[in-house]
Amino acid sequence: MATTAPAAAQAATQQDVLPSGGMVLLGTMGAEGAKSALVRMSNGTTERVEPGDTVARFTVTAVAEGRLYLQRKGETTVLGVPQG
Repeated sequence: MATTAPAAAQAATQQDVLPSGGMVLLGTMGAEGAKSALVRMSNGTTERVEPGDTVARFTVTAVAEGRLYLQRKGETTVLGVPQG
């Protein structure tokens, strides 16, 4: 098992960088046409999602670089990666 460098561990565990509560987009990954996203849920769990998935009663409609597009009841919501 690989160990995490102290500087990386400190950067990854900074307090109050991510908004608390609600869904937070942690990042996007993959090639164009096959992108997925990591989302921190309001209960603190992390889920990997891709277009077509349902998350917190939203349907994932698209994943783009640094953006997650969600739809519920005809309304579109766009999550971006928090800047910190």
